[in-house]
Amino acid sequence: MTTALEAALAHYKSLGTQSMVVPEWGNLTVYWTPLTPADSDKFVKIGDDGKTTAILLDIVIGKALDAAGKRLFDLDAKQKLRVAADQTVISRIARAMLSSPSVEEAEKN
Repeated sequence: MTTALEAALAHYKSLGTQSMVVPEWGNLTVYWTPLTPADSDKFVKIGDDGKTTAILLDIVIGKALDAAGKRLFDLDAKQKLRVAADQTVISRIARAMLSSPSVEEAEKN
């Protein structure tokens, strides 16, 4: 019999790595692991005064990975992305990262 903790941990592990193709970035595939409560706390704390756009950018910078699992962006990229990237694209990526995959999507991983 599994405990509630074991069930929760197994569920998170089953989610695997998620991804999406970003056509505006030359069909780049962005990968990420699902957010944890610790991730959420970190992004809310580092977001500039709770501004939604800053938090979404921080999520993309903090979670975006390449196919090998290496971070796509370092912290130096934040200011450049903040002033020279399409907010709609950043927002779409961050919102995908914030979404939990369906059971069917998780089973594909």
